Amino acid sequence: MKIGKNTVVTFDYILKDEDGNVLEDTEGQGSSYLHGYGNLLPALEEALEGLEPGDTLQKKLTVDEGFGAYDDSLVISFPISEFGDNKPEVGQEILMPNDEGDDVIFEVVEIEDGMVTLDGNHPYADMPLDFDISITDVREATPEEIENGDIEYDDCGCDDDCDCDDGHDSGCDCGCCH
Repeated sequence: MKIGKNTVVTFDYILKDEDGNVLEDTEGQGSSYLHGYGNLLPALEEALEGLEPGDTLQKKLTVDEGFGAYDDSLVISFPISEFGDNKPEVGQEILMPNDEGDDVIFEVVEIEDGMVTLDGNHPYADMPLDFDISITDVREATPEEIENGDIEYDDCGCDDDCDCDDGHDSGCDCGCCH
């Protein structure tokens, strides 16, 4: 089956910066997404269209095709007192709404002199990216996945003690955590 709208794609990838340094490597872990719903960077999703299991792709993304230019306006500071009893720690990620009401992940980058500095830029902002991708599986999406615009994980076999962002333990090798 070829990758197209309403297919669930599983792939492995190695992501490198412009100097060839490996930023991420998912070999053997399998990342999955629902194609055609904006669940990947648009330039990457477009490049994957029409591929099938066993195919490989090398794709370089410009800064604009990747996570965009670094935006100084996404670096903000608050008095630590605004966090109440929930004292932040450097490296912690905090979900906050932006001006449009969409949730943005901010990372605590500094705590100094009673102020907490947060950075809402993606860690790969201002970076051209180089992907090496191997397609491992393509299947038709379920009606529920199409309705939700994202893949379902209910039948992956994970137990209820999972702890990754999707509610599944990234160490369980189910392939649903990405």
